[in-house]
Amino acid sequence: MDPVRRGFLIAAGTLSLAVGVIALLIPVVPTTPFLLVAAACYIRSSQRFYSWLINHRWLGPPVRAYREEKGMTLWNKILTIATFWIANLVTALFIAKVLWLRIFLFAFASFMTWHVARLKTLR
Repeated sequence: MDPVRRGFLIAAGTLSLAVGVIALLIPVVPTTPFLLVAAACYIRSSQRFYSWLINHRWLGPPVRAYREEKGMTLWNKILTIATFWIANLVTALFIAKVLWLRIFLFAFASFMTWHVARLKTLR
């Protein structure tokens, strides 16, 4: 892999990991999606960072559960879907001025709801 792509993936993974850690402190923001993005970036760029993440005491279990069991806890599903809809509705109603962008945001939130809802619910 070329060094520029590797550096970009490590930076993107680290940024996603940072947002995921911050999300741990904010009750309504789901952490798991950010950790999954970080894991996806790390597995393509740095085995050392990926191993650290999946073996981490607090951050590793949701990533391993998703990878191994293809599922999320019910609480994580609810938080993820609610966060997607709140963020997309706020953006569509107050920020996006163009109709096609509002339609895209609605479609994106609908797709993510479908995707998360169809995942296996873990206990």
